[in-house]
Amino acid sequence: MTPLDAARPPQVVVLAGGLGTRMGALSARTPKVLLPVGGRPFLARLLDHHARQGVRELHLCLGHLADQVLRFLDVHGTAGMHVTSTVETEPLGTAGSLRLALPHLADEFALVMGDSHTPAPLAELAHRWHGSGLDAAMAVLRNHDWLVPGNVAVQDGRVTTYDKGRPPGTYAFVDYGITLLRRSTVEHLPGSGNADLAALYAPLVATGRLAALEVTERFWEIGSPAGYAEYDAHVAALEAGSDRVHA
Repeated sequence: MTPLDAARPPQVVVLAGGLGTRMGALSARTPKVLLPVGGRPFLARLLDHHARQGVRELHLCLGHLADQVLRFLDVHGTAGMHVTSTVETEPLGTAGSLRLALPHLADEFALVMGDSHTPAPLAELAHRWHGSGLDAAMAVLRNHDWLVPGNVAVQDGRVTTYDKGRPPGTYAFVDYGITLLRRSTVEHLPGSGNADLAALYAPLVATGRLAALEVTERFWEIGSPAGYAEYDAHVAALEAGSDRVHA
């Protein structure tokens, strides 16, 4: 397999099918990815962000209220990218929805969360991944008080632990929300039905095949009421001072 051109980011695969239970009434009738941020649907900002980075292909893993997302794409377009989608008819979990998307996955792709804005440049991350020589790579951010609890331990440039269930202060790093993967890794995901990304990452971590790519620019998330309010206020403040803002 020939690695991607270092100047071009890989295909982006967006996990955007969750129920958004933490958001309560906000996502009961509107999928999280369509919640307004600074007066625009978050999906419009996500598409623009990746198009600016030079992404040419994007796949949406959909589920909850997928019909609204598909109508949005029909009306508002795809920012010049080739966008495909799959829709789960029953809850499959984050890894299960990725397994469903197998026919649409490129040989290498960047997996991102549909409720996070992650500014780190994908082409640079892909270049660093290829330089590591490892099978997959996870962008990680050194944890700070303003972020969610850390869930990643890192040693010698590799992820040595991925655990979302430990209390704050356990781990020095947090999963940034971008993981670089190969299609073949998803093909080897065992079983069927509901599965979390931890099932995908576990064998990579256990065998030292998941590179840790440290980034320094914080991410923003709309997966919780507090995170949503914070990002919405951040974008509103930026746009109040500029006619063109990339957020």
